[in-house]
Amino acid sequence: MTEHDVSQAAFSTQAWRSGAAASWGDHADRLEAMIEPVLVLLFEAAALELGEAVLDLGCGRGVTTHEAARRVGSGGRVVAVDVAANLIETARAVPLSPGAAPIEWIVDDA
Repeated sequence: MTEHDVSQAAFSTQAWRSGAAASWGDHADRLEAMIEPVLVLLFEAAALELGEAVLDLGCGRGVTTHEAARRVGSGGRVVAVDVAANLIETARAVPLSPGAAPIEWIVDDA
C-alpha cells in the first residue's frame, strides 16, 4: 500500500463510518473553531438570500447547515448530507433558530 493509498483510506466512507467521525466528534469544538474564519468567508461569498435552497454536503455536526437555515429563513429549504450517522444525530439535536428554514438530514455518501 502506498502513502497515497493510506491517505485515501483515511478519508474513505468506511473510515468515516467506523471511527473517523467519532474522532472528529471528540475534537469538533476545537476543529470547528479553527475553520470558523473560513466559514465567515464562505457565507460572505455565498450571499444567501431569504427563500433560497441550500445543499450542505459533508455537513458534520451541522454548523454550516444551521447557519444556512437561519440565513434563508422559513421560506427557504436546506438539505444536509453526511456519511456519519453520529454527526447527523448531533446536528439534528440542535434546535432550529426561530424563523429558520426546515432542515432535511440525510445520512449518505455524497
